[in-house]
Amino acid sequence: NGGELVAAGDVVPGDRVTRGATGELDTISEVRRVAKGGLYNPHTAHGDIVVDGIVTSTFTRTVRPAAGKALLAPLRLAFAAGVTAPRLLDADAPLWLVRIVRALSR
Repeated sequence: NGGELVAAGDVVPGDRVTRGATGELDTISEVRRVAKGGLYNPHTAHGDIVVDGIVTSTFTRTVRPAAGKALLAPLRLAFAAGVTAPRLLDADAPLWLVRIVRALSR
């Protein structure tokens, strides 16, 4: 898709994805929905992660990528400085942080 972010639910056969190991483009031949229990959304310093050999984004539809990058910037800086950052975005996140995230998501 020309390097643009596309939500997993919007991917269709014919779209192109980047292989993590080689950087080569592959064409998606089939799409199927898989439902599993649980909730998991890792965040990386760069915003990318490799899943099953394909480069994907750690961002979601809930928070726009630009807002997500801005919100995670202090954590990236802390990590780069060797400081362990608190787990602010867990289920017990402070209400003020939840409100900021919601406001930036609109």
